[in-house]
Amino acid sequence: MMELGGNIFLDGFSELNGGEMLIIKKLVGNYVKEVSEKKDNFEKLNLNLNKSVLGEKNVFHITAELRAGEKYNAEVRDGNIFFAMNKVFTEINNNL
Repeated sequence: MMELGGNIFLDGFSELNGGEMLIIKKLVGNYVKEVSEKKDNFEKLNLNLNKSVLGEKNVFHITAELRAGEKYNAEVRDGNIFFAMNKVFTEINNNL
């Protein structure tokens, strides 16, 4: 498990390459900043990645749990890791 900034936890992301991780960290950082501006009581964000192969394509399954006073959950599957990240953040934002 990787920890970013003390309140962001990424599990299962270690198998991504360096370039992908750099972009993921930026996406996560920007998202947490956005949430912190909306919700004063941001506590933590947990992201879990499971990567599988279906035929010749990768499938990224991301589950997210955001705690900001309340608990918000999201779950997404997509063939593109960056689209999956965007979808999981959008799903949580729609519930804030």
